Amino acid sequence: MTQDRPLNVLLVTPNFPPYAMAGAARTGALARHWARQNVHVYILSARNDDAHGLHDALENDHIHPEFLAIDRETASPAAQQAASDTKPSLNRDPGAFRRLIWGLRALPDRYHPHWSARAAERGAAIIRDNAIDCIYSSGPPHSVHIAAAEIKRATGLPWICEQRDLWVGNPFADRPWITEALNKRLARKALSLADAFVGVTHGTVAELQSQHDAPVLLAYNGLDPADFEGIDGGDVPPPLDPDKLTIVHPGVIYAEKRDPSPLFAAVAKMETASRNAIRMIFFHDEYDYVRGLAQTYGVMDQVEFRPMVPRHDVLALERQADLLLLAHWDDPRGDAIIPGKVFEYIGARRPIIATASASSEVAQIVRQGNFGLSGATPDEIAAHLSYWIEEKHKAGGRVPDLPADPIADFTRDRQFEKVDALINQILPTGRGI
Repeated sequence: MTQDRPLNVLLVTPNFPPYAMAGAARTGALARHWARQNVHVYILSARNDDAHGLHDALENDHIHPEFLAIDRETASPAAQQAASDTKPSLNRDPGAFRRLIWGLRALPDRYHPHWSARAAERGAAIIRDNAIDCIYSSGPPHSVHIAAAEIKRATGLPWICEQRDLWVGNPFADRPWITEALNKRLARKALSLADAFVGVTHGTVAELQSQHDAPVLLAYNGLDPADFEGIDGGDVPPPLDPDKLTIVHPGVIYAEKRDPSPLFAAVAKMETASRNAIRMIFFHDEYDYVRGLAQTYGVMDQVEFRPMVPRHDVLALERQADLLLLAHWDDPRGDAIIPGKVFEYIGARRPIIATASASSEVAQIVRQGNFGLSGATPDEIAAHLSYWIEEKHKAGGRVPDLPADPIADFTRDRQFEKVDALINQILPTGRGI
């Protein structure tokens, strides 16, 4: 620290433990990182009961969370569907107009205007009571940045805007033109007040640089080696299945956007004995999308589905599995998207099969660290599966762990040190981490 009193940061994010969604572990990790450096972190988050239990609550004298309820009206199924970035067809779907109206009422997402307005009011009060030094917002949902902009406008404090996914320019977005025009207007109004930006991929950083004049920092999601400490089974846990090569996908499968087809095609090519030595486990299947693909490729006998489980159990499963599947979008529009699961998988030290395009940032990371296979054809995947089946038998029922050394470059602390430097850059001289 470069000052007499500890630094105080207001972290505004609707995803924070224990109410964070399954893949939103970054915000809790960032708060822990700051707390270890004697920073007091005041959290403004959302009480999302749908996510409760997926993450453990954080208990730390330097972390002060506050959870605001989500408005029930904008959290309704109709509103959520309307805000899902699916373009309605007014001619073919009689309910499309109603969803369009819902979507216009809940732009950019279901947290606006009710939650974001309360968060802005409460954030200003927290700043008045606790001598906050800077504001840090992390989205999506992007309503958080609207709240942070209002807090910035009311207090004048430096504000860093972290976009884990792009608010404007997201390749997954497919809104009606009028909705997208209003969305861009909301974004311009809010983001023009930000003093700096943080992106989690090279592509996100490049897009933010094209949109804004303020500094933009790259800080990967990263991994926390401590997440895997205390996992049942010790340093080398027992295999999930000693007899079959187990391939696990514990994250969300978005229909037609995260595609396990190359893996299914590879398994379908294998000899019967090798195919029967493989077991693929999924913990989410939107609209029975994965089930339909498995039936199409004729591999349903090798596939099973389980309900989602708390994150601690997920980490244990990842350590016990032989291989970890990252079902990515094999499309150039998805090249700049790096799911947080990539780094969690690296921390698990299990070989990765990533169904990403060879030009994607995911593929580059997997190749850089020799963490597994990415951007491969079904024939290449099938050959590697045969190799891993043999390695599993040689090792006594579990594919050996990957080396630990390459993990260091991708730890969250290494990435968050860059964020610390950005905070020091925008704060007045004499204040910083």
